[in-house]
Amino acid sequence: ALEQSGDLPGAENAFARAHGLNPEDPAMAAGLGRVRVSLEKYGEAQAPLEAALAVNDEIIQARHDLVKTLAALGDCAGARRELERCAADARGALSAFVADRCGQ
Repeated sequence: ALEQSGDLPGAENAFARAHGLNPEDPAMAAGLGRVRVSLEKYGEAQAPLEAALAVNDEIIQARHDLVKTLAALGDCAGARRELERCAADARGALSAFVADRCGQ
């Protein structure tokens, strides 16, 4: 509810508390990472996104957010590697984001 209402700092705090209480829950980790990407806190988004995908590598939004995070942090090889793991139909917008941050 906080995220949908635009209260991203509040959503980040809620997800951080929930993730802290249950660090093995991939949904909480992915949510925390997603909100941090929305806040452009890429350095803080990477660990929870990777944790979520380590438990469940089929969380599509977490994979997309990890691509964006790695590209924003300048890890272009990592961004491209994760981009290859995305479904072909989802690559278009992410490819444009990576190209913008990392060049062709």
